Amino acid sequence: MKRVLLTGAGGFVGHHTLEHLLVNTDWEIVCLDSFRHRGKTDRIREVLDGVSPEARERVDVLAHDLRVPISDQLDWRIGAIDYVISMASDSHVDRSCTEPRPFIESNVALVLTLLEWLRGRNLAGL
Repeated sequence: MKRVLLTGAGGFVGHHTLEHLLVNTDWEIVCLDSFRHRGKTDRIREVLDGVSPEARERVDVLAHDLRVPISDQLDWRIGAIDYVISMASDSHVDRSCTEPRPFIESNVALVLTLLEWLRGRNLAGL
């Protein structure tokens, strides 16, 4: 069975991605979200309420802000992964238009953290 890390799972796009993966694959899914911006645990709960108990058992939800490095403890909790789907971002459109710098800095930081963590795992192809 494959194992995927889905960042931003509590966001609008992320929770739809979670639902798609649960319905269309047999993969284990590690959901990583800071829940500090727009991500909502209710969205994840609604997805899990709509699938079979067997599908629910394939999901592990972890809270982490990707603007800061992934600790050894979190790395251990995430475990071995086959794929990464990154949906995490700051995306409040109105505020990002009037003050783009914080959004760009935050989004670059979270992608950079994820890439550095993956590089440190010495995965094939990176």
